[in-house]
Amino acid sequence: MGIVIIGSGICGLGAALLLARDGHDVTVLERDDADIPGAPLDAWEEWSRPGVAQFGQPHNFMPGMRHMLQAELPDVYEALARAGAGRFDLLNPLPPTISGATPQPIDDKCGR
Repeated sequence: MGIVIIGSGICGLGAALLLARDGHDVTVLERDDADIPGAPLDAWEEWSRPGVAQFGQPHNFMPGMRHMLQAELPDVYEALARAGAGRFDLLNPLPPTISGATPQPIDDKCGR
């Protein structure tokens, strides 16, 4: 089946990769025409993506996304680690103004 994905943000690229690996013919359309930089630091400092408002902000994968990457796209997970992506526990330590941080069922999948 031919599928068109509009937008090459993380959701569009993730959907395209999963669909392509399931055997679909996938085309990704992107309006930002800048070439992808060769190094992560260059991407952070020089890559302009005006179609992605949050592009210049740090991003985190929540435990469910990390678990899905490890299960469905282990090569992508390993490539992210090799490129310098780190693990960060968003629950510890929490500032005193945040309460109710009781463990959730998915928390055991985040490696704590």
